[in-house]
Amino acid sequence: MFRIEEQLKMPYLSYVERRGERRGLSLLLRTQLEQRFAPLPAALIERLEQADAEQLLRWGTRLNDAGSLDEVFADGDGQPPSTPEQPRH
Repeated sequence: MFRIEEQLKMPYLSYVERRGERRGLSLLLRTQLEQRFAPLPAALIERLEQADAEQLLRWGTRLNDAGSLDEVFADGDGQPPSTPEQPRH
């Protein structure tokens, strides 16, 4: 999170602000993913809810060019999306 603050030239954020920022990013990404690859499996929704802001930003950046959920969530973090590949809408 500190790296994001530095990149965006943001001042110190409180815990509540960080939590709100993460929740907003998660909701926005979930909405975009559902519009493109709906429906999302429960395991993937949980993964979105558990991710930190930095991870959500990485996934969100990939969404524009991704042809599948696998491409969005291919992080090398050992956790594939836990779902069969969804067709692109």
